[in-house]
Amino acid sequence: MLARKEDLRNAYPIVAKALGNKFKVNVRIGGSQASTDGNTVFLPAIEPKSEADRNALWGYLAHESAHVRWTDQTVFRAYAERGPIYQRVLNRVEDARIESALARLYPGTRSTIDTALGNMIERGLFGELNETWQPAMIFTGYILYATRVRTLKQETCAYLLQSASIALNKAFGAGFVARLDALLDEVKGLGSTDEATKLSDRIMDLVAQQQLPQPDPDDDETDESQDSEAPGSDPADDDETDEPQGSNASESDPADDDEADESQDSNASESDTGDDDETDEPQGSEASESDAGDDDEADGSQGSNASESDTGDDDEADESQDSNASESDTGDDDETDEPQGSEASRAIFSADESDMAPDPFDGIKQAINSMPESKDEELPELVLNDESCNAGLALYRKVVAESCRLRAQLHGLVQSERMEHNAIRKSGRWISGRHLCRAATHDARIFRHRGWQTAINTAVHLLIDRSGSMCQPVLDQTRLSLTIEAAMALALALEGMDGVTSAVTAFPGDASRKDQVLGIMRRSERVKSVAKRFPIAPEGGTPLTGALWYCAAELLLQSQKRRIIIVLTDGQPNDRVSTATMLSRCAKSGIEVIGIGLQYDVSALFENSLNITDFRDLKRKLFTIAKELLVA
Repeated sequence: MLARKEDLRNAYPIVAKALGNKFKVNVRIGGSQASTDGNTVFLPAIEPKSEADRNALWGYLAHESAHVRWTDQTVFRAYAERGPIYQRVLNRVEDARIESALARLYPGTRSTIDTALGNMIERGLFGELNETWQPAMIFTGYILYATRVRTLKQETCAYLLQSASIALNKAFGAGFVARLDALLDEVKGLGSTDEATKLSDRIMDLVAQQQLPQPDPDDDETDESQDSEAPGSDPADDDETDEPQGSNASESDPADDDEADESQDSNASESDTGDDDETDEPQGSEASESDAGDDDEADGSQGSNASESDTGDDDEADESQDSNASESDTGDDDETDEPQGSEASRAIFSADESDMAPDPFDGIKQAINSMPESKDEELPELVLNDESCNAGLALYRKVVAESCRLRAQLHGLVQSERMEHNAIRKSGRWISGRHLCRAATHDARIFRHRGWQTAINTAVHLLIDRSGSMCQPVLDQTRLSLTIEAAMALALALEGMDGVTSAVTAFPGDASRKDQVLGIMRRSERVKSVAKRFPIAPEGGTPLTGALWYCAAELLLQSQKRRIIIVLTDGQPNDRVSTATMLSRCAKSGIEVIGIGLQYDVSALFENSLNITDFRDLKRKLFTIAKELLVA
């Protein structure tokens, strides 16, 4: 366990940075809180104590990286403003969508996240759902488990889905669960956050439909019977216009009769509209007789409108109608129950955060934030020196002119070491034509043997101290300006070699912040294109530990087998103990660190060191070190 901790290749900040690079997401290590702003994943400077802690970190990083890559934060935030339940449903759907997209590119993340969730279940963060819980708790929990098991194939939540299904069936019914499952099956086909919001709307519409009463077929007949009382007038005028209604029914033309037939079911079934013009009054009589044969209870209400009774019977007919309507309403109340899930649906729409199933990644984040802090695990952020400076181009031209001889010597030495050497021997498989004449003198040394040289495969990182003490004047310049000139010369020489890459970084990045380093030249860049970045001003202290963290993390991400850090500094680091520890971890991780003291002895801190007392020798000695490293 100790050896693993000492090896930087297993160090939490470096692994996190490596995963971020793999996911193509910016990751920052520092502070005390895990979070994301939609562009960067922030992880705290902590020391994971167990495998479960590391699983939580990698699961959280994978999940939030997927959000950074595929979630449209503008769309998400706009939809979340509609209310807590809308935000939670969208979050469940969007989580499944983005994790599916991540798993398609990096299949291993599926098990990484599944393991992290399993650890949270063991800790009791979330578990089985109980049918007596809040409807919103059951509803959001079911969506969580269903998407995790069916969409993401995470078997950790399989048994939790069973209990959630039982609880949801009891709250809403099997029909609702079946329709919800059909909607959740569409998650795997979503291609954007906007599509996720539309699916979330359909899910919420399904919940809202549970509040609507289910229509009863008998209700239509009752309503038609009541409406037929006054087909040609307002119901409020029934007492005053009963007789005129009957008169109108008998004197109407065929078009009016058709309307009356639609309002009275018995007339529509028995009367012949073709005879309306000849026998209006008999038609009403036939309709009355037909009503009596079909429905005794409806006869009183319908007959009062279409029969030849006098106005003295109107009050009785009205009473009969009122009685029928009252009985019909009472029957509806007794026979039509409130739809299953109606009360639960209303509870869901009024739910707040505490009524819903917790977000598992909020729990994972809390677990990460509760881990013990460790300043030794803080990885500084790279800040590019993008201040445009014309002095950089002038410096570049000066370096090209003055360092050409040193660059030629370095290239020649490295090339000679890599050159293929042939040996002529007495036996072999290939004959050397140039030496074939030796056979005439009985000299058997005519066979050629190739000598293969190991190719250079090295990544170099130049780390420059730019603390306030580097402003000391030297040779009409400053320590820092002369150091920058030498670093540019070496970087220019190295960029022309096959198998060698280089980067140049200064520290600190900001005088008031030790969690930053200043990027001068990244590994993929060329000196000429970034020459304007080289002129920098001295400021701040000497936070060497953090700068070494950054360089080590950057080098361990490179494919080269040999990794070298060259530190140029003029003083004591801010924290000597942590710097010594970091140097030891670099050595155990296969990273060579060479310390160059600028008018300062660094031999007590660096195992491999060189002290420069005369700055006129700095460039030459720097090239000498490069030669020895590259041809070793």
